[in-house]
Amino acid sequence: MTGLNANIYYWKPEKRAKTWKILRKTIESSGYSFCIFSTFQFPGCINFVKRLNIPIFGVVHNPIIFSDSIEKAGRDYFDKIQLKGLFVLAGHVKDALLSRLSHLDVRFASMPVGVVKPYLWRQPHQVYAANQKVVKNKLVIPGGVNYRNRDLVGLLDVVEANSKISESLCFVVAGGGADRPDFEQRVESRNLSNCFSFLPISELSGLVHYSDYYKAMSSSSFCLPLSLNKEYSTSKITSALPTSVGFGLPALIPADQAELYRIPSISYEESLEQGLLSLIDYPSFEFKQARLNLLSCLLDSFCFNASSVAETVSECVVSDLFARGS
Repeated sequence: MTGLNANIYYWKPEKRAKTWKILRKTIESSGYSFCIFSTFQFPGCINFVKRLNIPIFGVVHNPIIFSDSIEKAGRDYFDKIQLKGLFVLAGHVKDALLSRLSHLDVRFASMPVGVVKPYLWRQPHQVYAANQKVVKNKLVIPGGVNYRNRDLVGLLDVVEANSKISESLCFVVAGGGADRPDFEQRVESRNLSNCFSFLPISELSGLVHYSDYYKAMSSSSFCLPLSLNKEYSTSKITSALPTSVGFGLPALIPADQAELYRIPSISYEESLEQGLLSLIDYPSFEFKQARLNLLSCLLDSFCFNASSVAETVSECVVSDLFARGS
């Protein structure tokens, strides 16, 4: 990361109680004004901060898991944790979180909940270089190969049924996952290998190396999220759309998702087939404008996030200063 006026310390403790105790003591003796947990929803994390005598902010990715963890923590939750505020990754996630919290404890009603938009932090010229070589009509499918979350089988049905799509578009599968082997077999059995390519998977992790992942993103022209999980429209977000903005890849998504996430995209009203057909002869000037719109969205989001974090954290800092003054 460049351009950050901050010191970053990376801590990777082993999964042993001793190392976690050391981390807890390190935080307690640091003199920090507050602590932010980038994933604050599982019981293990909540139990860890119970013994921290420091104001806490947490990023909640899944409101359902968070509220269930709070219920398990018991009614003395606020007596054990100095929770001062929460962050979520989208407006609809905030609505879901507030709805869940309203049934737990009245003290949640006055707690600030900020929204931060999770876009990949890269220098704009690295993503939007004028001389960047982009393969026309190359669509990348980011994230894990999971039938529950992505309509991959539906994509195969569309491609197999429409020869114009199979002959004109190339789909890059850029992730590993539980359903990856089966999906590869389905592609081969339907004789669609000519329009699908799969990034290599690490034998150790079963996942795609980031170097290959970034290269695929940089050389593609469009992003195809294929988001199927209904929770992505109610209480969670799909990481494919922040990826679309961060890499400057216009995403092909249904119109209702475009309206919900409020990001520049290429949307379709009726079917995925309709959307894919629209990309085959997509005008170059519209593609260029779509990428510029994504760049504006990215830069605006950085400013929005800075304001959101400052506003949410300031309530804690100001109240702490008043407490010290009294």
